Amino acid sequence: MKHALFYLLILVPLYVMAQNPCLIGQSFHVVILGSSTAAGVGPSSSDSTWVNRYRKYIQAVNPPNQVTNLAQGGTTTYHILPDWCNAPANRPQPNSTRNVSEALRLNADGIIVNMPSNDAALGFSVAEQLTNFRAIVNHADSAGIPVWVCTTQPRSFNISKRQVQMQVRDSVLQIFGTKAIDFWTGLADSVNQIDSAYDSGDGVHLNDAAHCILFQRVQAKNILPNLVNTLPQPDLFLYNLKRLQTFCGQKRDTFQVGISNLGLATQYALPIRWQLTSATATITYWDTLYGGISTCLDTFSKVSLNTSLGGSFSVSVKIFTQGDSLQINDSAAFSFQTPALPTPLATNDTVCKNELALLMATGADTTRWFDAQGGFIQYGDTLEVDSLDSATWYRAQVSTGPFHFKGRLKTLESTNVNWRGIMFALVAADTLTLDSLELKLQNAGTYNLQAYYLLGDYKGFETNASAWTYWGADSIHAPRNESFATARFSPQTLVPADTFSIYLQMPSGANLQYANEGQEKSFNTPELKLVSGTGIGGQFSSTYFPRIFSGAIFYHYGFKPDGQCQADTFLQAVVRPNTLTVLPDTLILNPTQKITYQVGPSFSNVQWSTGQNSASLTIDAAALPARQWLTYWVQAVNNWRCTNADSMRVFVDPSLGLEEFTEGLISVYPNPSQGAFWVENSAATQREIAIYNSSGQQVWHGLFSGHNKNLLELPAGLYYLKGYGHPEKGLVFRVSQ
Repeated sequence: MKHALFYLLILVPLYVMAQNPCLIGQSFHVVILGSSTAAGVGPSSSDSTWVNRYRKYIQAVNPPNQVTNLAQGGTTTYHILPDWCNAPANRPQPNSTRNVSEALRLNADGIIVNMPSNDAALGFSVAEQLTNFRAIVNHADSAGIPVWVCTTQPRSFNISKRQVQMQVRDSVLQIFGTKAIDFWTGLADSVNQIDSAYDSGDGVHLNDAAHCILFQRVQAKNILPNLVNTLPQPDLFLYNLKRLQTFCGQKRDTFQVGISNLGLATQYALPIRWQLTSATATITYWDTLYGGISTCLDTFSKVSLNTSLGGSFSVSVKIFTQGDSLQINDSAAFSFQTPALPTPLATNDTVCKNELALLMATGADTTRWFDAQGGFIQYGDTLEVDSLDSATWYRAQVSTGPFHFKGRLKTLESTNVNWRGIMFALVAADTLTLDSLELKLQNAGTYNLQAYYLLGDYKGFETNASAWTYWGADSIHAPRNESFATARFSPQTLVPADTFSIYLQMPSGANLQYANEGQEKSFNTPELKLVSGTGIGGQFSSTYFPRIFSGAIFYHYGFKPDGQCQADTFLQAVVRPNTLTVLPDTLILNPTQKITYQVGPSFSNVQWSTGQNSASLTIDAAALPARQWLTYWVQAVNNWRCTNADSMRVFVDPSLGLEEFTEGLISVYPNPSQGAFWVENSAATQREIAIYNSSGQQVWHGLFSGHNKNLLELPAGLYYLKGYGHPEKGLVFRVSQ
């Protein structure tokens, strides 16, 4: 068995990977031998046949997988015998272009034989058919190619031929066991003819629903895992290298690659080298997988790379193996382009207490603002916030477009008609804009496609050129025969219920491919409907209805506020200022004392009430008047760029000491105290007394009768006592708990 390894990027269904990752380390070729059922007779469209369903299924596992269909209507088991077989008289000879020998010449990895009923219809016995089946299987087996044999299928036969069909069915199931595929059960009615629910209408061939069942029966056989060719030595390979998100550059852009083993299990650690190459540099990252990799079991390596600046990149990954039988599949790479990650440029991101907050964030197409809880506030580059007195955070999300959703309406892939032009109608269910379309070309090459449109349904206007508007021309390219090309014309906006008809015309000598399935069909997305149309020659000439467009319509619709790429930044609307507390209230006892106050290093733009702007201020008691409260203040800018201020009061009294102090007939003692002190009125008359703290706040008030004293308690600090009978006099005392 050949095994062609596949190293390109592919998308693999998760259930397939879970079954057997070796399926994507190899590509497989399945050949179908059969008659009209396998050839596609019966279903309403070629996409519905079991063979084409199976082809699509295995190519979803791995795009290089192939299904070659050699089936042809009227074929019998004699036709598909090996070339060297000589059929008896009155029996068909092998068809060397559609038999098992041709399948081997095509390098088949596996063969499916689907012979429903032609042998019985021609009177061939059960023994003849089984002998032929054995010869076909044995010939393939001698080349190491497995064969799956389908049973016969129910058909509107007479009783004797129905009996032959059932005997062959039972024998195939018994002889070929796990490699037999049941194409009978559930499709026959109570008399072993085709159930009416599955009859295409002729009593011979099966309809769409039946072909879906046949496909499911083939799918359930898990043919591909049986074709995997594991090796007697380790063969590690990489698969499915991909970028996990594809919108825009990221600081931590994640890439993943699958790693599996087509051969013997390994035990050694596996070094993995990742490289990201941009226009300016190549950066290398290393990963290591420990513990080895078992046969056909997969594991993954992930790495986060910085693509935030955008541009063109290539990512490559290589594993460094020991004793690997084939090193060509030890590396993988792909290239991509990505827009840059938006970079928020935040300004005015910090404001001071009780000031107006005008926050700004730019750097992309649009900005959305959210509060700290994630609630949306508004759009725009600036956010104005009312004056606040506490710290409040906001999130600014900058985004780049496009700010809409993308849609695709896809029609048929399979085709059976080649012609110069086609007309079809689009009906809008939502407001949308047509962006481009994809169409299938018969031959490889570059062509100048012309397009026309008509507002409304085209039916009745197929040959009326004056009813159509020239939409434009586009150079389109098909890389190979029967492949799709993309065309773009000026955008067209449709609103709900609009009908927009399109005529696509190829140049002379070139053809589109589309389908003739005998009836009009429509294809839908929630936003758009395509109604299949009419094949038409060049310049609004001959018409053929109905014809089904093969391709896709691409459009955009709606509003997507997140856009294509987003980045966030956080801004603090209010920051509480650093408190400037360098100036305590001060009592100076020594008339020669000098006191220096220092503003901390986190402040700048210092301004003192004395006019100085240095970081420090020195107060010389000798220069100050005695027994007066003097006020000083300082103003400075903190490291948040907020202005802060502090003030103090200074009292100079050289007579104030540790002894009791008396002013007139009022005494305070002890002075300083340890919290409790006496205030005494030595006069015979009543006195009103008030005590103030260093901030000028009254902290005690009372009336003293003659020759009276009170025991008071106050917190530590400097206090001023004033007797209301002598407003010009007072005394200062200190509590120094």
